[in-house]
Amino acid sequence: MVIFKKLFPTEEELKVASANGINYSKWNKNQFIKLSKLQPPDHNKIILLEAKIGKLPGDYINFLMTFNGGRPSPNLIKLEDTIFVVNDLLATVGDEKIYNSIENYCDVYKNRTPLKTVPIGTNPGGDLFLIDLNIETFGKIYYWSHDEESDDDGSYFFENITPLFNNFDEFINSLIEIKEENEY
Repeated sequence: MVIFKKLFPTEEELKVASANGINYSKWNKNQFIKLSKLQPPDHNKIILLEAKIGKLPGDYINFLMTFNGGRPSPNLIKLEDTIFVVNDLLATVGDEKIYNSIENYCDVYKNRTPLKTVPIGTNPGGDLFLIDLNIETFGKIYYWSHDEESDDDGSYFFENITPLFNNFDEFINSLIEIKEENEY
């Protein structure tokens, strides 16, 4: 069973970080406060999001309306000999300016990811998980590598895209944890 933790550190995690010499900037603390106030979107907010980015698959809408993003636990996907780490699944925030939001990532990665794909998650290395909104491939989930992105407009560039799953539910249901050392 996958658990989704909040997209911001708990007070206990902040204390541990501080005790270990990690001090967050004012900007980071402001982001944590904004994230702590987020609620899952209602149907009207989903309609507004879709007006900005395109029609979303039902399984992904259900996730947003239930959790509105989060940090999955477990957070590993093993496909053949490759392991993918899912760091964050992005939230929808409407008009708020929040870093870990679908809206922000759509703005930042515009013309860097293929047309009609939407960033829905991150990995610790700066790569993305995308959901496809094209009619022919609607709902498919991809891994996007920033290391191999196009030097020009990436809107029609697919060489840094790895197809992962046919839909969001398959993506979530594939998350695993380490059972024993080096065994997934």
